[in-house]
Amino acid sequence: MPKISVVIPVYGHAEYVLDSLDSVLAQSYDDFEVIVINDGSPDASESVLEPYILSGKIRYVCQVNKGVAAARNHGLALVSGEFVAFLDDDDLWPVDKLEVQVDQMENCDAVMVGGFSHIFSDDDHADEFSLAGGEFRLLNTIDFFLGNPFASPGQVMIRKSALDAVGGFNEAIWGVDDLDLWIRLSRIGEIRKYEHLALYYRVHDSNASINLEKMANNTELVIRQNLSLLPEEEKLNFKRAGYRFLFRCAGKKLVWKGAKYIMHGRRGEGIAMIKYSFSLFKPQFSEDKTLLLKFFISILKIPWKMNKVR
Repeated sequence: MPKISVVIPVYGHAEYVLDSLDSVLAQSYDDFEVIVINDGSPDASESVLEPYILSGKIRYVCQVNKGVAAARNHGLALVSGEFVAFLDDDDLWPVDKLEVQVDQMENCDAVMVGGFSHIFSDDDHADEFSLAGGEFRLLNTIDFFLGNPFASPGQVMIRKSALDAVGGFNEAIWGVDDLDLWIRLSRIGEIRKYEHLALYYRVHDSNASINLEKMANNTELVIRQNLSLLPEEEKLNFKRAGYRFLFRCAGKKLVWKGAKYIMHGRRGEGIAMIKYSFSLFKPQFSEDKTLLLKFFISILKIPWKMNKVR
């Protein structure tokens, strides 16, 4: 039985998936299994993976398209390791990712440990950056309402027993199903973020985070669902933190992108985008004047920001 189970959901990244898989197979720690879940990918992903399937290097399962959360849960149902690590099919791991994190897990009682990520694009080289260190900070539930400390599930390692305890990923959530899981895990145990490079996060035109409206809608869903699980005395501060984070990651960008659309002749789309952002935050303005001020400032910044937002 392997110590670690690696789960890779695959969808629409045939040009990247072999690089991702090779970064797993090149790990300095070798007591792991690799489970690849093809989430009904419409491209040539299965063809490019065929040599790895036939050689037995990976355990491969194909399902009808259900979304990345469902693909991760499918993989989770098949794992046999004590620890689980997820990797998206367009990202890369540094060679010591598993070695470092399994050592961290075995020397503490945390339900999850994570490291830092380094962002790169197709024009960059993912091996030009390094970060190492044994220092860490504890992440409490409020930290995940203030923002997602992890750009991707690929940065973390989780105890299988903890994943079983909270029920895995919420398949009704798109794009931020990882944030929802981190919040639920933070309620049952310790989460540590170490000063160690754990992921090369690839930026490209098909990143899910580019769909601002969908990201905003699902992030609000995560906030609302997890607020309902908190004690009453915590809810107000957590709610303010969550909606300020939502505004920072999506709300102000919707304003700027809407203005950009208007300037480029897509008036209807642009106005709808700005209206959506306003409607998302208006109910919070009465109890959070700081959020109202931030919204007003984002409007003032339109001339400088609208052509910089993706």
